[in-house]
Amino acid sequence: MGIQFIHSIMHRFMRFFTVIMLMVAAVVFSASAAPSLTEDDSRFLNDAINEGIPMLYVIPATMNAGIFHGDDAAIASISQEQTAALDAFIAKINGYTLSDDVKAVRDQFISAGDLYKKDLAEYSTLNKSC
Repeated sequence: MGIQFIHSIMHRFMRFFTVIMLMVAAVVFSASAAPSLTEDDSRFLNDAINEGIPMLYVIPATMNAGIFHGDDAAIASISQEQTAALDAFIAKINGYTLSDDVKAVRDQFISAGDLYKKDLAEYSTLNKSC
């Protein structure tokens, strides 16, 4: 069950990563045709590219390492730490007042984050013997 769970998370990550990157690119390219991005739009996009997307990449890798190299305590700890980091980032990006186009990107990221939080909750129930 543990390996299948990690594989499903990795596949899910790749889909979300692709969608998010395409949406960020669409916003950036459409913004170049529009008058300009707001200050909050720019901050959000910078945070999403420099913090959010790398976080979505690290979560499955960290979970994978916990299954193969950790113990039951490490698995629970990883789940708590990654959930807290994800919650903090989502709270940060929710503080921005965004234009409608950029808000759609934030909504996609939050959807991905919610899915990862569910995966982390399930992950925390695994034990090394799975």
